[in-house]
Amino acid sequence: MSLTMKMTTLCYIEKDGKYLMLHRTKKEKDINKNKWIGVGGHAEGTEGPEDCLLREVKEETNLDICEDDLSLRGVTNDFYSQTQKHYITLHFFCTKFVGTPQVMEKDKCVCWKWFDVNNLPENLLLSNQNFIKKCSLECL
Repeated sequence: MSLTMKMTTLCYIEKDGKYLMLHRTKKEKDINKNKWIGVGGHAEGTEGPEDCLLREVKEETNLDICEDDLSLRGVTNDFYSQTQKHYITLHFFCTKFVGTPQVMEKDKCVCWKWFDVNNLPENLLLSNQNFIKKCSLECL
């Protein structure tokens, strides 16, 4: 079996010291099922990280984020042995956006919520938890 690496992006959208998270509960066989997660997803075709992130944020929340405000804060390299999938994920922070969040992909998420950095949910995806705590407290 050949292993294919995929690029993904996650955006931690910050407003007033809180971070926007989506609750993934609907999609079957989702490695993030029942977790709170930042906004993002897989790159399509030859799409670069920023274009992927702009598209994914719009598709998932109907927000338009400011490309000039994106700040790359880290990269994770994850291999899931159960599914034999390999992902390189670029983690971005953003504070400038237009619109009010909406659940756009009801087949994946049931709701969204703003979480304070000191009161993150227990079932937050671990890589999200690590980046939010470290980057919001040390980098901003």
